[in-house]
Amino acid sequence: MFVPNRLELAWSAGFFDGEGTAHFSLMKHDKRGKDYDYVTTNNRLQLGVDQSSSVEELNRFRRSVGDVGKVYGPYKPSGNRINHRVRYRYSAMSFEHFQHVMACIWQFLCSRKRAQLKRVHQGFIQNHDPRWRSLKGKRGMKNRIA
Repeated sequence: MFVPNRLELAWSAGFFDGEGTAHFSLMKHDKRGKDYDYVTTNNRLQLGVDQSSSVEELNRFRRSVGDVGKVYGPYKPSGNRINHRVRYRYSAMSFEHFQHVMACIWQFLCSRKRAQLKRVHQGFIQNHDPRWRSLKGKRGMKNRIA
């Protein structure tokens, strides 16, 4: 059971204020073939924090919000960039995880980050379509929500 630590949540909110971002994307995939015929939408809501060189802060952030989301990396700098460091990324990529992290740190966020999270959350809800699939089967065409 997750028991939030207010001091850690306040630290996480400050860390997110400085380093965090949120966005959503809407993509449509049209797959047609011999055995299948369906169109899906891949809608993604994401809250993330990037950090260079050190993964400890991202792991602390993840722990403080109840071990929700995942830390990815290391990612090497692309090309011949001398001044760029290895990067890590924390991501909460599901609707439920986004809402959970948002609720955990909301009271400690600055007004600018609150407005960003609110815009992204509302934009996703207004533009989100369920994943409709039309599958060919022995009994003809079936429509399902995936």
